[in-house]
Amino acid sequence: MKNRWLYFVITVPFIVGLIVGSFLDLEISTSLYSAFGHPSKNVFGLIFSAFMPLFSYASLSFYGGYAVRFGLDQEKWWQKLIFVIGGIGCFAFTILYTGDKIASPNAFNDESLNVLGYIVGLLVEGGIAVFGYFVAKKHHNATYAFSMLVIFVFMSLCFITYTFIIKEIFRRPRYRCVSDLSEFYVPGAKYIDWWVPFRSEYLEIDAAFSEVMGHDFISEGFKSFPSGHTSEAAVMIFGLPYLGLVIPKLKGKENVLLLVGFAFTIIMAFSRITMGAHYLSDVSMGGLLMSSFLIVGNEINLFYTLKKVPEHK
Repeated sequence: MKNRWLYFVITVPFIVGLIVGSFLDLEISTSLYSAFGHPSKNVFGLIFSAFMPLFSYASLSFYGGYAVRFGLDQEKWWQKLIFVIGGIGCFAFTILYTGDKIASPNAFNDESLNVLGYIVGLLVEGGIAVFGYFVAKKHHNATYAFSMLVIFVFMSLCFITYTFIIKEIFRRPRYRCVSDLSEFYVPGAKYIDWWVPFRSEYLEIDAAFSEVMGHDFISEGFKSFPSGHTSEAAVMIFGLPYLGLVIPKLKGKENVLLLVGFAFTIIMAFSRITMGAHYLSDVSMGGLLMSSFLIVGNEINLFYTLKKVPEHK
């Protein structure tokens, strides 16, 4: 993605959302949660919570299949190893997290869907990966293979950052755990600003209620900041434009593809607020984090990969 001015298009709305949310988080969530009703009846929110991540990761599944085929065709053993393992890793990553979203009790509260969720993820993402594999046979593009590897690395770094560091430090209670009008309400949970860590209070609540309410329920209820769904959706912002390198019909449409990915991310963010799963500041930070990490990855590609790695290799 060569038009750097689009960086402002995709980051400024998230920055504005973070600022507005800092003052109006509770009011916005209260209004939307009430308007869309209980999460189990919020069809719009359920679809985006459970099934739309299949599209969030689609570009990675495609690249997974593409990378495996590209790697198998390499003469150097280390390149073969990197791309085959990287491709399998991309595919495994998508299956793990798309299946988990569909099977999540937060979505349907039905344990019988656990296995079905992973089967659906395997079928959909597997089909996309197979498509990528065969595209690689016809359009063998080293620039795409190396560039998307960089994007995948920075996406993974963002995922590690918000999942294992930021969420664990802040442990912000989700709106639906704070509202006493919700069946997800957790005694002791309260509204706090996004910049205030709640970990010590969370540990006390977890110790008191984990045996009664279930540890997984308690843990998930205190992972509001930042929004993982929104971060995952933002992968499309840069994943889609790179498809123009290997799918002729998409060549020259990189800016449109980027805006499609951005629009999808915004809708995902809105859906998460209606479900009471996140506040405006949560989804804004989620989108901003992933966008920032991928901008760095894109800059590395512009500086090095797109210039020094030939298309056909």
